[in-house]
Amino acid sequence: MESGERFRPDKVVVDKVRGYLERRKLQKTLAQLRQEVRQNCEREVEKRKTTNPQRTTEEERILGTYGTYFEEIEPQVRAAVLEFYRKGYPTMQSGFYGDKPEFQMMQGHFKLDPETKQKLKALGVEVAEEESWVYKAAEAAGTDISIIPPEAKQMTTIRFRSQAADLQVIEAKWIEIAELLPDRGAPAVDWYTANNIR
Repeated sequence: MESGERFRPDKVVVDKVRGYLERRKLQKTLAQLRQEVRQNCEREVEKRKTTNPQRTTEEERILGTYGTYFEEIEPQVRAAVLEFYRKGYPTMQSGFYGDKPEFQMMQGHFKLDPETKQKLKALGVEVAEEESWVYKAAEAAGTDISIIPPEAKQMTTIRFRSQAADLQVIEAKWIEIAELLPDRGAPAVDWYTANNIR
């Protein structure tokens, strides 16, 4: 570069930096949204406890020992959780993913066939399978693990990266995912909940 010439960064470098800054801004906005969602859920649960504390049959069946009311499920994923259960896929955790607010996740004791995994991958959705931590805890607690069915020994996590800090956009993605799952012909029953194992 000659004296007096202005430095012009490479377009690729500028695009990478711009992309990084945009992702960081989205992460921060999603972290704030996650905080608001969790606070709103807490308020909804408290209101429910005072106005209608009796759990519904569906709440008992779906939430079992995991929760108390549907209001505990983050709003962007509630409809999808209900659809997962209706189609035969029991869930345990859902919504914003831990300390990575840019990710949405749903986790449960179910398996997905290879074709469904491919369809989800085409939507930009990751599927991970691992040994269930609930199974490991039951085994450590001395539960007769020979009675636990194979599907209950595995945990499947479905997750995707949020493209916008907008609950309606996120909810639409979850509904798209839930609609893609094949119907198993019967509502889900989480084996651990049904057998009061925690």
